[in-house]
Amino acid sequence: MSIGLSSELLFTQMQNKKNDTKAVGLQNKLSGINSESATDEELMEVCKEFEAYLVEQVFDIIRSLHKEGTTILLVEQNAGKSLAISDRAYVLEN
Repeated sequence: MSIGLSSELLFTQMQNKKNDTKAVGLQNKLSGINSESATDEELMEVCKEFEAYLVEQVFDIIRSLHKEGTTILLVEQNAGKSLAISDRAYVLEN
């Protein structure tokens, strides 16, 4: 079984978390930005916050799948987060 994590799935996850103040705050920031008048710094700041939030959402989904007993092959640059949820790890060297 192959599971793809799309942005649509992540937005659905965010919408399901109406009580999640971080999700609501980010949604408000994203919808409140007028892309024509926003500065690059404002856009970058919101994008960085949104990216960090999405990374947490992806890892939450992976943790849930792992708890259900699903085997996952994860290729990820964030070694700390990956090792924290892994039973074992392999390092590939070029």
